[in-house]
Amino acid sequence: MEIKRLSAGDETLVAEAMEIFFPGEDEDKNIDSFLDNPQNYILVAYWHGTAVGLLLGYTLERPETKRPMLFLYEMEVLETQRRLGIGRALVEAFKGIAKKLNASELFLMTNTSNVPAVRLYKSTGGIEDEDDSLMFVYQLNDEL
Repeated sequence: MEIKRLSAGDETLVAEAMEIFFPGEDEDKNIDSFLDNPQNYILVAYWHGTAVGLLLGYTLERPETKRPMLFLYEMEVLETQRRLGIGRALVEAFKGIAKKLNASELFLMTNTSNVPAVRLYKSTGGIEDEDDSLMFVYQLNDEL
């Protein structure tokens, strides 16, 4: 398995990965701009040349420190390829990027009901933060 960070020049590979992991979501793709921003990350796991896993992440700057934080926004592994170490490899690759950047932390959110994800994040060194954390989402599409 190979983990590759896609960047400018890899637009075709990103489009192919998007079709595998988010089929039919063609509207308003932002591949060029996403890849042009060095604070955005798209890591793809390839198995024999085929994309089998994907991780999207972001660098977040903070005003109180020069050390960034990294946010693991989303991770997908093909259902037929789960429990083969692909998710673990993607997380470890992103942790490696965070360490190279001297990041203060890497964080993510998941649902407690997503038991396989919780197990994966704990097994890769993730520490459950606070039991009272909530996430609020503002759907803005209808307001525009």
